Amino acid sequence: MYYPTIKLDVKSNTPIGKYGKMRRQYLKEYRPVVFTQAVLDGTLFEHLRESNDAAHNRLHLIINQMAWVQSKRLF
Repeated sequence: MYYPTIKLDVKSNTPIGKYGKMRRQYLKEYRPVVFTQAVLDGTLFEHLRESNDAAHNRLHLIINQMAWVQSKRLF
């Protein structure tokens, strides 16, 4: 039986972060075809970094909105 040697192409040393790891786990468990295709295409790490950045941006937006609402309640 033949097993191909697959190497991941990591273009930078930027870590994928907490939310990137969560996204990777989700893809592995619930979307295995998408995960495998991303690995084979070499787009997995880019996708994970983008997911991590989007999650962080959303988190900062929510925190700022909560702080704004809280500051309005004090006065």
